[in-house]
Amino acid sequence: MNFDTPTPPGGPGPLDGVFEGIAFGTGQWAWEGPYGVDSTNNIYFAAAGWQRLRESAPEVWSVGEPN
Repeated sequence: MNFDTPTPPGGPGPLDGVFEGIAFGTGQWAWEGPYGVDSTNNIYFAAAGWQRLRESAPEVWSVGEPN
């Protein structure tokens, strides 16, 4: 799965509800465009603590196509 085609609805921000058959719940996940060296859209845990961890190691927390 990737988040480029199609992109989640509503533009970057909360990823709530069901997308491509996966239930993401409400307020738990968010998505954004390319981040750092990753040229694909990314999802991440929306909680503040997880956001800080993601920013410290984006290569670990990015979701995209395998290299």
